Amino acid sequence: MRGSVDGLQIRLQLGQPSPALIVPNAAFYNDTGGAWVFIVAPNGKSAIKRNVRLGRRNNEMIEVLDGLTPGEKVITSPYTGFTDKSRLDLHS
Repeated sequence: MRGSVDGLQIRLQLGQPSPALIVPNAAFYNDTGGAWVFIVAPNGKSAIKRNVRLGRRNNEMIEVLDGLTPGEKVITSPYTGFTDKSRLDLHS
């Protein structure tokens, strides 16, 4: 599955500037409504479903309010066919 990205801590400006943890505004959002994401395990061999709380968003980025820590990898590609799974085995 492609489209994973490291969580980054940067400044997201949608109104007043404030530090934020962000993820790309990508296809995963259409399948989850922003309620959860798949987090890639540190060894890269699996991904676990985790509830998140997302905040402000623009065309490119979504603010993460809870459920992620900086440096965690999130799968951002579509979750079509995987919405009923709690774990994914990843193969390269």
